[in-house]
Amino acid sequence: MSIKTKLNTALKSILPRDPANAVKGTELITLIQDRLDESFSEASLRYHFSVMSCDPSSVIAKVDKGQGYYRRATNIPALTGAQEILSMTQGSLEDLDGCNEEVDLVLQRIRKFRAIVLRYQEVNGRFPMSFKHAFDIKADLSNIWKFPEAALVDWNLPHQDAVDATTNLKETVQQQLSIPPYLLTAARLRMKATEASVREDFFQAVSAGQWANSTELIYANTIEDEAIVRSLQQLSQQFGVGISTFGLDSETLDNLPSVTNIIKANNRETDAILAKIKLSVISLPQKQQYLNWPHVDEQINSSPDMRALFQWLNNAVKNRYIESFPEDDN
Repeated sequence: MSIKTKLNTALKSILPRDPANAVKGTELITLIQDRLDESFSEASLRYHFSVMSCDPSSVIAKVDKGQGYYRRATNIPALTGAQEILSMTQGSLEDLDGCNEEVDLVLQRIRKFRAIVLRYQEVNGRFPMSFKHAFDIKADLSNIWKFPEAALVDWNLPHQDAVDATTNLKETVQQQLSIPPYLLTAARLRMKATEASVREDFFQAVSAGQWANSTELIYANTIEDEAIVRSLQQLSQQFGVGISTFGLDSETLDNLPSVTNIIKANNRETDAILAKIKLSVISLPQKQQYLNWPHVDEQINSSPDMRALFQWLNNAVKNRYIESFPEDDN
């Protein structure tokens, strides 16, 4: 049973239904610890309270414009996507007063950033695929350590319209040289690097990219703190993770078109959107020639995203030409 399920069960008998009688976090931790069959740290419980309070399927709700938690009433519209906020902001929801307009704004920024990263990769000749099931509303919170936000594919196969008489010869040479038909990069996306979260950002990227040929950590915001930049560079030298920033602050993201318009933009519109990027490369990724296949096998068995990724790759290898992964508008 996941911790979310355990907390939902225990909280039903603790939380008051009236927001006026809301229980503060410290008191709620004390009340719930006696009802759980295993021990959790105070920090872990606060973390889960904050995230679950923005999850419409959970029993806990946070007081709007105030402190404390109460039992969520049924049939109250709430924002889906709490896991996306969790995964890309490291669960930093304490500055948000509730789960309404402000949280929705944060979620829109996250989705715009993800869409821009995908379009940027496409324009630069890479083929991206989003990991969405890993961070949907029913996903386990531990997935932020298991899966990246996206996989980026560098193909060694031709496009369908580029297949010609020399293709078979080229493929034969590549096979003789043991050149794989594709290289996979696990891309971890984060909104902002802070002193408190940067090491967790980095090692979650390392953990989520164990199966891939390389790993990249991409931040939306520019990193102004030189001490954080130096720390990331030192970690990158040791673990081989590529790190970059897109220079997209909250105001810039708010002024960009909707997610759907970013995804469906024509060439001129895409150029205008990508012109907002102020790319800064902190470190380049180290690439391994081969995938970690035992880890791939383990992840495929537990992840619809991994199954979809490798089904796409296998189809392309079988057909001997590449095509883009079909993304939706979310």
